[in-house]
Amino acid sequence: MGVEREIASLASATGGEAVDLSSADYVPTSGIRGFVVGVSGDVKVDYVDGSTVTLPALAAGVSHGHRVKKIYKTGTTATSIVALR
Repeated sequence: MGVEREIASLASATGGEAVDLSSADYVPTSGIRGFVVGVSGDVKVDYVDGSTVTLPALAAGVSHGHRVKKIYKTGTTATSIVALR
């Protein structure tokens, strides 16, 4: 069962939504597979395991496969972020 679950987690995104950090942190209503940034910069996140990390200098236009449960407004300099499901 574990291998099938891991393989499924590698599948392409099936949806997405704009990440609005204009007034608050972004907390998705359902799990995300990763995100894309439109303008490169740092992204501060909480991973699903509870750890908090600032990912430095993420490239624009690239799918970043990080399973996160929160993207912080403070500490994030990248913009035009799209969450992928």
